[in-house]
Amino acid sequence: MRAKEFLNEQNGLTFRGFPCTKDCSGHMAGYQWAKINNIQDAAQCPIGPSNSFYEGCVSYAEGRVKNTVRRAKGFVQDLIK
Repeated sequence: MRAKEFLNEQNGLTFRGFPCTKDCSGHMAGYQWAKINNIQDAAQCPIGPSNSFYEGCVSYAEGRVKNTVRRAKGFVQDLIK
């Protein structure tokens, strides 16, 4: 993880846009869990007592969607050429 993924000058400590209360460890755990479990959609993220774990999972799932869209756009542009 890069430092810019954790720091936001206006809002303090964040993890991929979600505000952290302490050290972002809950967000990181949710992100890692989603990665290990190959979460494809934010609807697959478990809702429980930890909002930060859920938000970490959601940030992973949303990142996968953005990457898929980016790859699809590249594929379409290659077809047009």
